Amino acid sequence: SYADIEAHVERMVKHAAIEIDATQEQQEKITALVAAVAKDLKPVHGRLRTTGQEIHDLLLANTIDRTALEWLRAEHLAEAGTISKTLVGALADVAEVLSPEQRKVLDERIKHCCSKRGGWH
Repeated sequence: SYADIEAHVERMVKHAAIEIDATQEQQEKITALVAAVAKDLKPVHGRLRTTGQEIHDLLLANTIDRTALEWLRAEHLAEAGTISKTLVGALADVAEVLSPEQRKVLDERIKHCCSKRGGWH
């Protein structure tokens, strides 16, 4: 639910805020930005999952429908482009809320976490 999304985002932001010494105002702005993007992308995530299942089903059919597969591939690629554009815009919005010093601290924290896991997850 959207309430669950907001609660999850708020917890994430509060946790990160400690690391970068974010003000309450910054936390509120970032929470609003990230929650809005998460809500916008929730239906897209469902559509991508459905598209993946449709591709799977087409590949297991008795006859391979290359036209349908190509249409789904193109649709999937268009959705991915929309997601990418939305996420990059949201990252820029969040970055504008933070000071350059806060962004550097956050970057170091992300690098540290990613090095433990072997990359972005």
